[in-house]
Amino acid sequence: MCGAVGVPEFDVDPELRTAYESDRVDAVRRRIPGAAGFFVVSIGAAAVVDRMTHPERAHAVTLIFGTQLALSAAAVAACRPAWSARFVEGVAATFAVALSVLATLYLLLVGAPLEHLTVTAVCFLAGTAVLLPWSWQAQLVVSLSIVAAYLVAAPSLSTDVGHATMALNVIVIAVLMVVAVYRLDRYRFEAFTRSATADEEVRIRTALARMSETLHTHLRDPALLERSNRLALELLGCDWSATYLWDQARSAYRLRSLAVRPDVTLPDDRWTELRAAEFDRGAFPLVAALDHGRPIEIPDERQVFV
Repeated sequence: MCGAVGVPEFDVDPELRTAYESDRVDAVRRRIPGAAGFFVVSIGAAAVVDRMTHPERAHAVTLIFGTQLALSAAAVAACRPAWSARFVEGVAATFAVALSVLATLYLLLVGAPLEHLTVTAVCFLAGTAVLLPWSWQAQLVVSLSIVAAYLVAAPSLSTDVGHATMALNVIVIAVLMVVAVYRLDRYRFEAFTRSATADEEVRIRTALARMSETLHTHLRDPALLERSNRLALELLGCDWSATYLWDQARSAYRLRSLAVRPDVTLPDDRWTELRAAEFDRGAFPLVAALDHGRPIEIPDERQVFV
C-alpha cells in the first residue's frame, strides 16, 4: 500500500496534450530558421532573376526583398529566447503573413500578371503547411490572411484566365492546407501518445522487474518488507509505503512495515493512526478478489492481464 500526504488530481489526457503542445512549440522554433533560410534562398534567387530580366524593377526589388530579409532575421531572433515559447506560433504566423503581404505588394508595384500572384499565394500556403509543424489554428490565420491579401490585390492585376477562376483556385488550396495541417497535427498527436504510452509501459515493466529481483534476492532477509517499501518509494514517488499482512489471531490485515520519505512531515497522531489501522478481508475489493488464490483476468483494450 502506498500513499501521499497531498495528492494532486491527475488526468492523463490533459498532461499528454500539454506535453505534446510543448513538443510542437519546440519543433516550430527549430524549424523557423530553416524556413526563413529556405525563403531567403528561393525568393532571393527569384529577386536576382527578376532584377536581371527587368532592370527597371531594381528599386522595388531592393526595397521589398531587403524588408523581407530584415523580417526573416527578426523572426529567427525573436524565437531564440526561452521566454518566447508561448509566442512561437504567433511569431511564425506573423512572419509568414508579413512575407506574403510584401510579396503581394511587390507584384502590385511592378504590375505583374495575376498568374504570378496566384502562384506566389499557393507557394506560401503550401510552404507554411509543409515547413512549419504548427496547429491548424495558426495555418487558418495564415491562410485567411493570404486569401484576403490576394482578393484585395487581384482586381488590380490583369489575367487571361478570369479573376473568379484564379481566386477560386487559391481559396480551394487554402482550405485544403488547413484541413491537411489539422489531420497532420492529429496524426502527430496520436504518434506522440503512442510513444508516451510505450515509454510508460517500459517504466512499469522495469519497476516490476526491480521489485521481483528484490523479492527474489532478499526472500529470507528479515528486512525484506522494509526493502520492498523503500523501493516502492523510489519507483512510485509516493510519500509513504506500507505493507499490511494478515493476522490470523485478529482476523485482520495489520501493519508490518512502513517507509516514509525523509522530507515528508505529518503530525504524530496521524502516523499513529496509520500504524494502528486494521483492515478486514472485505475492506478492499481488489484484495478480496486476489485473496481467493486463483488467477484474476483484467480485460484491457489492447490485451488481457492475468
